[in-house]
Amino acid sequence: MRYKLHFPNQSATFQHWANEYVSAQSAAKQQEEKKAIAFGKQAAQRGYYTRSAFLHVCGWKSRRPDRFHRSNKTRFIRDVTAIALSTNSERLRIEILTILEGVKWPTASALLHLAFSNQYPIMDVNALWSLSIPVPREPQKYTFPYWWRYVQICRSLAAKHNLQMRTVDRALFQFGDVHRPR
Repeated sequence: MRYKLHFPNQSATFQHWANEYVSAQSAAKQQEEKKAIAFGKQAAQRGYYTRSAFLHVCGWKSRRPDRFHRSNKTRFIRDVTAIALSTNSERLRIEILTILEGVKWPTASALLHLAFSNQYPIMDVNALWSLSIPVPREPQKYTFPYWWRYVQICRSLAAKHNLQMRTVDRALFQFGDVHRPR
Protein backbone atom coordinates (compact mmCIF):
# COMPACT_ATOMS: atom_id res chain seq x y z
CA MET A 1 0.00 0.00 0.00
CA ARG A 2 1.45 3.29 -1.10
CA TYR A 3 0.51 6.59 0.42
CA LYS A 4 0.83 10.24 -0.45
CA LEU A 5 0.05 12.89 2.11
CA HIS A 6 -2.45 15.51 1.03
CA PHE A 7 -0.48 18.10 3.02
CA PRO A 8 3.25 18.91 3.36
CA ASN A 9 5.16 16.17 5.16
CA GLN A 10 6.56 18.51 7.82
CA SER A 11 6.45 18.40 11.62
CA ALA A 12 4.95 21.89 11.80
CA THR A 13 2.11 20.90 9.47
CA PHE A 14 1.28 17.85 11.57
CA GLN A 15 1.35 20.00 14.70
CA HIS A 16 -0.85 22.64 13.05
CA TRP A 17 -3.55 20.13 12.08
CA ALA A 18 -3.39 18.40 15.46
CA ASN A 19 -3.96 21.79 17.10
CA GLU A 20 -6.85 22.45 14.70
CA TYR A 21 -8.37 19.13 15.81
CA VAL A 22 -8.34 20.28 19.43
CA SER A 23 -9.70 23.72 18.53
CA ALA A 24 -12.55 22.21 16.51
CA GLN A 25 -13.74 20.04 19.41
CA SER A 26 -16.42 21.34 21.75
CA ALA A 27 -15.63 21.38 25.46
CA ALA A 28 -17.90 18.34 25.88
CA LYS A 29 -16.08 16.44 23.11
CA GLN A 30 -12.71 17.34 24.64
CA GLN A 31 -13.88 15.96 28.00
CA GLU A 32 -15.17 12.81 26.31
CA GLU A 33 -11.78 12.31 24.65
CA LYS A 34 -9.86 12.94 27.89
CA LYS A 35 -12.01 10.32 29.60
CA ALA A 36 -11.43 7.86 26.72
CA ILE A 37 -7.66 8.44 26.98
CA ALA A 38 -7.77 7.85 30.74
CA PHE A 39 -9.81 4.65 30.26
CA GLY A 40 -7.27 3.41 27.71
CA LYS A 41 -4.35 4.02 30.07
CA GLN A 42 -6.20 2.27 32.90
CA ALA A 43 -6.97 -0.70 30.64
CA ALA A 44 -3.30 -1.01 29.71
CA GLN A 45 -2.28 -0.97 33.37
CA ARG A 46 -5.05 -3.37 34.42
CA GLY A 47 -4.63 -5.62 31.40
CA TYR A 48 -8.21 -5.39 30.11
CA TYR A 49 -11.09 -2.98 29.52
CA THR A 50 -13.92 -2.85 32.02
CA ARG A 51 -17.41 -2.81 30.54
CA SER A 52 -17.92 0.88 31.36
CA ALA A 53 -14.56 1.84 29.84
CA PHE A 54 -15.25 -0.31 26.77
CA LEU A 55 -18.66 1.31 26.26
CA HIS A 56 -17.24 4.81 26.66
CA VAL A 57 -14.38 4.24 24.19
CA CYS A 58 -16.66 2.57 21.65
CA GLY A 59 -19.19 5.40 21.97
CA TRP A 60 -16.42 7.98 21.61
CA LYS A 61 -15.33 6.36 18.34
CA SER A 62 -18.82 5.75 16.96
CA ARG A 63 -22.24 6.02 18.56
CA ARG A 64 -24.11 4.25 15.75
CA PRO A 65 -23.47 0.67 16.92
CA ASP A 66 -24.08 1.51 20.61
CA ARG A 67 -26.84 -1.09 21.04
CA PHE A 68 -24.47 -3.76 19.74
CA HIS A 69 -21.67 -2.61 22.05
CA ARG A 70 -24.09 -2.82 24.99
CA SER A 71 -25.03 -6.39 24.11
CA ASN A 72 -21.53 -7.61 25.05
CA LYS A 73 -21.40 -9.23 28.48
CA THR A 74 -18.96 -7.92 31.10
CA ARG A 75 -16.94 -11.13 31.31
CA PHE A 76 -16.68 -11.45 27.52
CA ILE A 77 -15.41 -7.87 27.22
CA ARG A 78 -12.85 -8.56 29.92
CA ASP A 79 -11.67 -11.85 28.40
CA VAL A 80 -11.42 -10.58 24.83
CA THR A 81 -9.70 -7.32 25.70
CA ALA A 82 -7.31 -9.13 28.06
CA ILE A 83 -6.13 -11.26 25.14
CA ALA A 84 -5.82 -8.22 22.88
CA LEU A 85 -3.79 -6.28 25.44
CA SER A 86 -1.49 -9.16 26.41
CA THR A 87 -0.61 -10.93 23.18
CA ASN A 88 2.53 -10.30 21.18
CA SER A 89 0.72 -11.25 17.97
CA GLU A 90 -0.26 -8.08 16.13
CA ARG A 91 -2.85 -9.94 14.10
CA LEU A 92 -4.49 -11.51 17.13
CA ARG A 93 -4.33 -8.18 18.98
CA ILE A 94 -6.55 -6.39 16.44
CA GLU A 95 -8.67 -9.22 15.07
CA ILE A 96 -9.83 -10.63 18.40
CA LEU A 97 -11.41 -7.30 19.25
CA THR A 98 -13.67 -7.61 16.19
CA ILE A 99 -15.47 -10.61 17.73
CA LEU A 100 -17.06 -8.20 20.19
CA GLU A 101 -20.52 -7.14 19.00
CA GLY A 102 -20.43 -3.80 17.17
CA VAL A 103 -16.62 -3.65 17.03
CA LYS A 104 -15.26 -3.31 13.53
CA TRP A 105 -11.65 -2.49 12.58
CA PRO A 106 -11.94 1.28 13.24
CA THR A 107 -13.30 0.77 16.77
CA ALA A 108 -10.80 -2.02 17.46
CA SER A 109 -8.03 0.36 16.40
CA ALA A 110 -9.37 3.00 18.82
CA LEU A 111 -9.30 0.49 21.70
CA LEU A 112 -5.67 -0.31 20.87
CA HIS A 113 -4.70 3.32 20.30
CA LEU A 114 -5.97 4.37 23.70
CA ALA A 115 -4.35 1.45 25.53
CA PHE A 116 -1.04 1.73 23.66
CA SER A 117 -1.12 5.42 22.80
CA ASN A 118 2.19 5.63 20.99
CA GLN A 119 1.99 2.38 19.04
CA TYR A 120 -1.28 2.42 17.10
CA PRO A 121 -3.23 5.01 15.12
CA ILE A 122 -7.01 5.07 14.92
CA MET A 123 -8.28 3.84 11.58
CA ASP A 124 -10.66 6.46 10.20
CA VAL A 125 -11.81 7.39 6.70
CA ASN A 126 -10.57 10.97 7.21
CA ALA A 127 -7.10 9.82 8.21
CA LEU A 128 -6.93 7.30 5.37
CA TRP A 129 -8.00 10.00 2.91
CA SER A 130 -5.27 12.34 4.23
CA LEU A 131 -2.77 9.64 3.25
CA SER A 132 -4.45 9.00 -0.14
CA ILE A 133 -5.17 5.42 0.94
CA PRO A 134 -8.30 3.97 -0.67
CA VAL A 135 -10.97 3.06 1.88
CA PRO A 136 -12.69 -0.30 1.40
CA ARG A 137 -16.34 0.24 0.47
CA GLU A 138 -17.49 -2.34 2.98
CA PRO A 139 -16.12 -2.58 6.55
CA GLN A 140 -15.73 -6.35 6.25
CA LYS A 141 -13.17 -5.71 3.49
CA TYR A 142 -10.60 -4.47 6.01
CA THR A 143 -7.81 -7.00 6.39
CA PHE A 144 -4.85 -7.46 8.68
CA PRO A 145 -2.29 -6.56 5.95
CA TYR A 146 -4.26 -3.37 5.17
CA TRP A 147 -4.43 -2.33 8.84
CA TRP A 148 -0.83 -3.33 9.56
CA ARG A 149 0.49 -1.27 6.65
CA TYR A 150 -1.52 1.72 7.90
CA VAL A 151 0.03 1.25 11.37
CA GLN A 152 3.53 1.12 9.86
CA ILE A 153 2.93 4.27 7.80
CA CYS A 154 1.73 6.18 10.87
CA ARG A 155 4.60 4.88 13.00
CA SER A 156 7.11 6.00 10.38
CA LEU A 157 5.54 9.47 10.22
CA ALA A 158 5.60 9.77 14.01
CA ALA A 159 9.24 8.66 14.12
CA LYS A 160 10.30 10.89 11.22
CA HIS A 161 8.83 13.97 12.84
CA ASN A 162 9.50 12.98 16.46
CA LEU A 163 5.79 13.24 17.26
CA GLN A 164 3.46 11.28 19.48
CA MET A 165 1.09 8.95 17.64
CA ARG A 166 -1.87 10.94 19.04
CA THR A 167 -0.52 14.06 17.30
CA VAL A 168 -0.16 12.24 13.98
CA ASP A 169 -3.60 10.70 14.41
CA ARG A 170 -5.29 14.00 15.21
CA ALA A 171 -3.58 15.76 12.30
CA LEU A 172 -4.56 13.10 9.75
CA PHE A 173 -8.14 13.03 11.03
CA GLN A 174 -8.59 16.80 11.13
CA PHE A 175 -7.09 17.49 7.71
CA GLY A 176 -9.35 14.84 6.19
CA ASP A 177 -12.38 16.08 8.10
CA VAL A 178 -11.87 19.57 6.70
CA HIS A 179 -10.79 18.72 3.14
CA ARG A 180 -12.16 15.27 2.20
CA PRO A 181 -14.87 15.53 -0.47
CA ARG A 182 -18.20 14.24 0.80
